[in-house]
Amino acid sequence: MTAIGQMFREVYAFRELLVALTYRDIRVKYKQAVMGMLWAFFMPVLAILSGIIFRMAMAFFSGKPLIVSDITAVIAKRVPWLLFASIVGSSSTSLISNMALITKIYFPREVVPLSSLLSSLFDFSIAVTGLIVALVLITMFAGSDPPPLIVSVHLL
Repeated sequence: MTAIGQMFREVYAFRELLVALTYRDIRVKYKQAVMGMLWAFFMPVLAILSGIIFRMAMAFFSGKPLIVSDITAVIAKRVPWLLFASIVGSSSTSLISNMALITKIYFPREVVPLSSLLSSLFDFSIAVTGLIVALVLITMFAGSDPPPLIVSVHLL
């Protein structure tokens, strides 16, 4: 039996704790936020707007026009980046913030960062819903030459 296999078995054995910690993270995050679920839309919108402003500035200084595909590229790349940043940030602090729980009872320590990862995936699912709506609206109102929507795992 390998160490990785043993780790997965232990995490599977404590799956109820993983679900409970994930639910607690989601509930605390949205209960304490003034805007509630809108916060999951606000952060991606803010990141997308900053990327669009940067692209507009680059287009202005280079003398080239800003085209719709530039805007859709910014939108499609910012949301996965926010997922990555959220996972790294919340997982790195999850063990410290749950120190009292970790030192009192035994459970696999991997459960705590995994619960923060699942909480970040919940935020990502909300943001992706807004992303899909925004991309559909942009392609509908892009004018005479709308860019095609291509679903791919490659974000180049």
